[in-house]
Amino acid sequence: KNLNWDFQVDPTFIMVGAIDPAGDIAAFSNRPGSACLVQNGVCNAGNELYMRTVVAPGMLLAVSDGQGGVSRVSGTSFAAPLVSGAISLLHDRWQWLAAHPEASAEIIFRSARDLGAPGPDEVYGWGLLDVAASQSPLNFNAMSFTMYQQVGTSFAPT
Repeated sequence: KNLNWDFQVDPTFIMVGAIDPAGDIAAFSNRPGSACLVQNGVCNAGNELYMRTVVAPGMLLAVSDGQGGVSRVSGTSFAAPLVSGAISLLHDRWQWLAAHPEASAEIIFRSARDLGAPGPDEVYGWGLLDVAASQSPLNFNAMSFTMYQQVGTSFAPT
């Protein structure tokens, strides 16, 4: 079901779902479906919830029990901090990214490991949070370099 949204859609908004240990969407998890954040009765491209969703482990996670031991917990409330942590790591590694939250969100989406139907889908969104991939957002194989040489007071490609 679409959501009437009277505000500017925040491009840094990330919805987080949870997967089970087998990598399947957890029964209790958020699923974006075909819902959209509708503005003035219109679903604008990019406002579909599946385009703002990633999933992370959220079932049977070991956490401190506060008494020196651990207990197993489940929930999207445990998956979401993993995404926040990945963003914190990005900002720690490349501090300039903290001033570019849209780019940070985009890195999380684009580096996710695809699950379900190819590309962003209505169950897994962009896919599984991939912390290692998010920390290496540049595709060095796709980069090109141009060497420049100073000619008088200007520069020209060599």
